[in-house]
Amino acid sequence: MNMARWITYAAAMVCLAVTMRCTTHTTASGGGGIETIALVGHARLADNTIPENAAVYVRPALSIGGAGLSAVSPDASVDAHGDFRLDSVPPGSYIVEVNDRSHYSGIVACSVVASYGRAQDIGTDTIRPYATLTGSIVLPAGAGSKAFVQVYGLQRLTETDSAGVFVMSDLPPGNFRLRLVAPAAGVGSRDTSNIVAVSGVVSAIAPVALFTFASEDYAGWKYSRRIALNTTTSGANVAENVAAFPLLIRLTGTIIDFSQTAPAGADVRFADEAGAHLHYEIARFDKISAAAEVWVLLDSVKGNSTAQSVTVYWGRPDLTNWSNEPAVFAPSLGYAAVWHFETLDDATGHGNALVNNGATPVAGITGTGFSLNGTNGFLACGTSAGLTLAASNLTIVAWERSTDHWSTERMLFEHDVWPATGTYSFSTRNDSILSFDFPSAQAEVRGWQGSNSDGAWHCLAATLNDANDTGKIYRDGALIHADTVRSSIGSSAGASYIGCRGGVERFFKGDIDELWVLGEEKPAEWLKLLYENMKENQTLYTIP
Repeated sequence: MNMARWITYAAAMVCLAVTMRCTTHTTASGGGGIETIALVGHARLADNTIPENAAVYVRPALSIGGAGLSAVSPDASVDAHGDFRLDSVPPGSYIVEVNDRSHYSGIVACSVVASYGRAQDIGTDTIRPYATLTGSIVLPAGAGSKAFVQVYGLQRLTETDSAGVFVMSDLPPGNFRLRLVAPAAGVGSRDTSNIVAVSGVVSAIAPVALFTFASEDYAGWKYSRRIALNTTTSGANVAENVAAFPLLIRLTGTIIDFSQTAPAGADVRFADEAGAHLHYEIARFDKISAAAEVWVLLDSVKGNSTAQSVTVYWGRPDLTNWSNEPAVFAPSLGYAAVWHFETLDDATGHGNALVNNGATPVAGITGTGFSLNGTNGFLACGTSAGLTLAASNLTIVAWERSTDHWSTERMLFEHDVWPATGTYSFSTRNDSILSFDFPSAQAEVRGWQGSNSDGAWHCLAATLNDANDTGKIYRDGALIHADTVRSSIGSSAGASYIGCRGGVERFFKGDIDELWVLGEEKPAEWLKLLYENMKENQTLYTIP
């Protein structure tokens, strides 16, 4: 049996009610290395006869098959004695199905644990006549008529007919969780649980509706909480309206009850005060610690106002997770690369994934950041999708924390390597200087301010307006220097580096988080609001 394709599935406790639970008997000993287990079992028909040659399939309990049963080969078969064996099964939770591929089937739920070379006996499965499930899927307008039904833990994929009706006629008896999905773009999938299939019986389930992001009705969610925005002097203190703002909401147990949410926050939604659905990205969602960071895209934030709010909804675990990074940090909004550092991926959809070269994960300003050792640790991006910003405006944002004093340049971010045309970079030159450079053009903007090595998180930003040749540097939301820059970014498509120059010199020592690059100049109000929202004791929102 080839189990390699299943190893990456989640190994969780079995959530399906089935006809039998595993029992364990030791049949051999030994072990060492990466542990895999041999499963042995036995099959009988109801009259105790042997279903010789019946097919045996093993699937992770939380997996869903991408093809129907007829499209895949069995993992084993029942022999003349009614026995079967499944070799090299990694630890985890599984559904083992015995199916004669004609009339009879049965399942066993099994939790596989390391046993140092011992086989695990999952007992005897009595296979019975097929159960049949039928129902219908209602699609939103414009989504066509095609949809599919899958079963968690089983290798099933059933298509609806032109009226949206499905029939699954080869199921083993049991209690199942279904996944309903449509291929039409923008239609979310949906789960429905506690679906009982009875041997020899046709069971009908109620019609199930699928939704687009915009067509969901949040009145169907069990719980909600209002989050009030405040940009007056008692809040974020931003007087002007700010367009296209990514609002960071740090969810805690005082805002929502994490025990009422679906895994990974799949049921979390956001709307503005008028009820309009808001696109969002869940950067981290930790149910155990009751902590999450979510970015919510607002068309605008009103300046000097307390009249604006966002409502968070939860308590609807059967629906799709609409978390969508590129919808919040869209290239159409100017984003070239956004690294949250929860992973090494780029949130814009440009695909500018990082490679870690000796950087260590650390608690960041939001979730996880990276610690750089000042000697050889850095992060690198070999692609340049969106980062080749020839003759473009520019904004670079980075959060940093350091206690290290230095007298020479240390790079926060650099696109391309000196002296290649197109290089632009943002760095510290000594303990009191920030530098925004175009090295190949010998152009730079240097801003003087207090110490960069006080051990606190600081939001550093640099902007370029190519049309009026102005470069600016901001620290913690405040403009600290502006200068004339009589050059433009070149067209090089070289690599980018975080925490060093070219992977060989000018290594930064300290922590870094939330590094963003945009191909437009963000105004001072946007950068001020971003700082006030992201800092450790944020001032932008309250919970009434």
